[in-house]
Amino acid sequence: LVFLVICWWLLAESPTARKQRSARRATAAQRPLPAGGMLRGSADVFRQATFWNLAAIYGLFGAGYATFITFAVAYLQEQAWTAAAAGGAAAVWGAGYMVGPTLWGSLADRIAKKWVFAISLLVQCCGLLLFLTADPVGSIVGAAAMGFGLIAIPTGMSAAASDYFPVRITGLAFGLLTLTFGLVSVIAPTIGGMVSDATGTLRSAILLGTAMVAVALVAALLLGKPPAAGSGSRTAEPQRRDELSTDLGTD
Repeated sequence: LVFLVICWWLLAESPTARKQRSARRATAAQRPLPAGGMLRGSADVFRQATFWNLAAIYGLFGAGYATFITFAVAYLQEQAWTAAAAGGAAAVWGAGYMVGPTLWGSLADRIAKKWVFAISLLVQCCGLLLFLTADPVGSIVGAAAMGFGLIAIPTGMSAAASDYFPVRITGLAFGLLTLTFGLVSVIAPTIGGMVSDATGTLRSAILLGTAMVAVALVAALLLGKPPAAGSGSRTAEPQRRDELSTDLGTD
């Protein structure tokens, strides 16, 4: 609530100014969504192999993340931890989650997002394997590593959408990628639960999540370079950047 009040005052903007800024940005984009609207734009996104590569990274990451969050506490209790200790160990992932954004953002400024994705997914895989040991130290470190690594994916994915897709469908592409993440995140714990019921242990569910994160790591390594500015699907980008810079200076 405190931050809400601060944002209310700092981010306040008159409707007139908002309309003017929106009009300038629409002009800067130059190329509107093609005739046919969202359906046509979605077809443009689906035709690009890069979309399916990014969707695999985001979706499989979501599967591992959702499986961990769903079964982590119950798994430790299955390994004879008390409910309080299990909850405390699993909650440590939040500490890693809080320190992750700044460090991953700084790294993303220096290396390609492909490697940011790959490194963060590797950290998550190691964290999950450590967590599975059910060792007091290993599980806590593993949960922290999981939290630290996972935040790089959603933040990096929004930036990757602007790198790999032309301006007119960047938002739509990111929306479809997020939809993939959401759908898989809902389905994965159900599958994990079925696997656990079949094997008689929650370890198998978290192992399944770990395997999905590992496959996402492979998908990240297969990600190609984004199109160069001024070529291919991003023909209008240099001019758009100049116009947006002008808009920002005006704003």
